[in-house]
Amino acid sequence: MKKVIFGEDHATEEIAKTLIPKQVCSNIYRASGISDVSRKMETIHQNSLVIAIIDNDKKNIPGYFIQDFTVCFTFKDCYFVIKCNKGGTLHYIVVLSPASDQWLRCCAEAVKITTEEYNLGTTLKEFTKVTKRTDLSDNPDFKRFIKATLKKESPAMSALQNWMLDELKKYE
Repeated sequence: MKKVIFGEDHATEEIAKTLIPKQVCSNIYRASGISDVSRKMETIHQNSLVIAIIDNDKKNIPGYFIQDFTVCFTFKDCYFVIKCNKGGTLHYIVVLSPASDQWLRCCAEAVKITTEEYNLGTTLKEFTKVTKRTDLSDNPDFKRFIKATLKKESPAMSALQNWMLDELKKYE
């Protein structure tokens, strides 16, 4: 069975790559925004497992997301929601709220990690500039920051990783 994970942007792609080892799922891609995620999900076969990670900072989420998905899991601290396709497909959407940069900082703060320790800025605005860079995947400080947050077992990040691994392993 084909398994694919999409990140809406550079930050969500890096989150997915950190949470999921390549041997579990090597098909991790970055889409060009939420509309592109929607198009890609509509074209991937319904029998394929697809997980999309998006921000909740958009005003207009394409209809495919709204009409065909329902909430199946909610994590309240460092909020994220997993939406399942109502049509019985193996397509899921993980919605980080309110945005991936704020979600990452919340996860880090929960385990006493700061962005400043990793040269990623002292304010949310500075950190957001880092996460929006097109060369984010080449930033070793950002990678170390996410890995350290996961290693210290951030509750939200660990819960998301466990859910994703469980879903991926179901369909090996």
